[in-house]
Amino acid sequence: MENMKTLALTGSEEKAEFSGSNAWLRNDGTDTVYAAKSAGISAGADGVVAVPAGQSAPVYGANETVYLLGTGSVQLIGSDYSTNPFKTSAQSGGSGADSVARAAISAHAGNTDIHVTAAEKTAWNDKADLSETLHNLTFWSEGDIKDKSLASASGFVFVGNEVTGMPFDNTYWFVSIEHTTNHCRITATDINNHRKTFNIVYNDMLNKWDEWINIADGGNAASVGTYTEAKLAALEARVAALEGR
Repeated sequence: MENMKTLALTGSEEKAEFSGSNAWLRNDGTDTVYAAKSAGISAGADGVVAVPAGQSAPVYGANETVYLLGTGSVQLIGSDYSTNPFKTSAQSGGSGADSVARAAISAHAGNTDIHVTAAEKTAWNDKADLSETLHNLTFWSEGDIKDKSLASASGFVFVGNEVTGMPFDNTYWFVSIEHTTNHCRITATDINNHRKTFNIVYNDMLNKWDEWINIADGGNAASVGTYTEAKLAALEARVAALEGR
């Protein structure tokens, strides 16, 4: 099962299967969509999540199956984590488009003549450039994760099993890239088999990458970053003292 899908709802209740414990949903249509872990959705009932147009919401504990009711296009990402993989809009209400724009998006998503099949995507990926944009995320099919020209901006990417420099080979990854003033931090979760999460930090002042750290072995993404920033602050103070600043 895939952990990322685009669904075209037609008004009847539909069952969607995915990979992961939690179902993250983004409503790209013009009307409210309802979701639940069990069939027989009724708006306003206990256990039913309402996802307004242009917004996103999770169904926790769906465990690879979620039921949907409504119309329009819905993006589904399966995840074992509680972090929202969709970007939050700067506009009020969480919607980045007005009703006219959302209607155009819904019409586009429902046009089956302009969307490619899985077989076509597989054939095109063999000839693809280093990366291609898919549903506001980026897929990397080759290269080295530690190449700074790849990890050049904050965001989320899916990483293929031929990308080098990962904690281990021959698997697929969901990766978060975070840039701050002095470093770049990459958090990678294995989505193929093991569901393990690792961190690695690039130190701009030292001009090198640290080693991959398995979060399960101690610490977390925030604590690893804080520890690295503390080391950077101490190093900056020593450099300033040597330069007489």
